[in-house]
Amino acid sequence: RKRRRRRRKKEEVRRKREEGDRRKKEERRKTITVHCQLSTINYQLSTNCL
Repeated sequence: RKRRRRRRKKEEVRRKREEGDRRKKEERRKTITVHCQLSTINYQLSTNCL
């Protein structure tokens, strides 16, 4: 019984971490698009701007 509860907590923690990673990715993507809009040179140099 105890083991099951621990597993549920682990899944909760993992879900929160994945959510945080997704948010970080979205923020990074936003900054990348901003960089692309600011500088065409950076746009041409950076493969992130595809």
